[in-house]
Amino acid sequence: MSNRIAIVGASARAAAQSAVRSGFEVVAYDLFGDQDLRAIAQVKQAERYPHDAKEWLAQQDVDGWMYTGAWENYPELVDELAAIRPLWGNPASVIRTVRDPLVLQEFCRANEILFPDTLPAIGPAPRVGQWLHKSGRGASGSGVKRVMPMQDFKAGYFQKFVAGVPHSALYLAAQGEARLVGVTQQILGESGSEREFQYRGTIAPAPQLTKELWQQMQVFGERIAAYFNLVGLFGVDFVLTREGPCVNEINPRYTAAMEIAERLGGPAGVADHLRACHEGALPGKPVFSQSESQWLKLICYAPHALVVDEPLYEWLQTSRTGCSIADLPAAGSTIQRGDPVCTLLARISPDENFLTQPATFQEFPKWLLMNFTVDI
Repeated sequence: MSNRIAIVGASARAAAQSAVRSGFEVVAYDLFGDQDLRAIAQVKQAERYPHDAKEWLAQQDVDGWMYTGAWENYPELVDELAAIRPLWGNPASVIRTVRDPLVLQEFCRANEILFPDTLPAIGPAPRVGQWLHKSGRGASGSGVKRVMPMQDFKAGYFQKFVAGVPHSALYLAAQGEARLVGVTQQILGESGSEREFQYRGTIAPAPQLTKELWQQMQVFGERIAAYFNLVGLFGVDFVLTREGPCVNEINPRYTAAMEIAERLGGPAGVADHLRACHEGALPGKPVFSQSESQWLKLICYAPHALVVDEPLYEWLQTSRTGCSIADLPAAGSTIQRGDPVCTLLARISPDENFLTQPATFQEFPKWLLMNFTVDI
């Protein structure tokens, strides 16, 4: 297996760091080109994301490539890049099937897995119940919004809203088998806000994780991997309801929560992913165990257009807040409203529920932006 790989994605930083920790040399195609990615890899910051990735990959001396977030929206481009260099991950044929909500709905119902009622969004939204519209082209919760009864759409799909706590299960798959490597709780936007379903972070392991839930998700993953022929790392988003876990989406690639699972002693990240894809090798089945600590990942989004000034850049590099700061923008960067500024990573105590302590990490992004940024 090659020691030089290409990683493409909207944000390749976490996967690149994982690969470098395991001894790989990385070249990366990335939307943001953050400083901590540039410190460990040769980076191409996208100019026409994602369409200039093809020309870039053709110029790289690598034996293979993998993709991260948002590339599931471009199966035709995955095919084109796979014709240039070997793909270590799920091909376009798998992406198209596993990302089709109607196919996933049929599979879940046949396997007695809870799944929200889902309909093509061609015409008015259903009259009865609370429904969401999903564009099917977004990532990290973008392209998802609540709809009014009879509101008209011409594309995407309607999915019935399911009340509960959002979670993600993380897997490693090969040759029709899967290993559950972690269950995390997702942090989304504020209820009722315009970005209500935006992914804002992860807590791992999930505070509500039990042995029963672990076993349920292990069975789910095994069935999903076998049916869809998944390979490598993948994630299953689900809502934990009173009736049990309700699956709503499969992400057939290295997900945003993977780096937190690695910190908990989970998979060796990209190294295990490449072994699964290249050799068909899987580690032994992990067993459920309680953790004495949790890890938090929190993405700080810009509440308005801003410029990262020199004091902010210096503070980000030398912060002593008890957390690591990742996805570091360069000094002078212009960040538009709603775009990510940086990511916080920290170990937290399970008896200190992050979600009930707005005075700590939840308020930190607001404090950060109020004190160290310049409005445009």
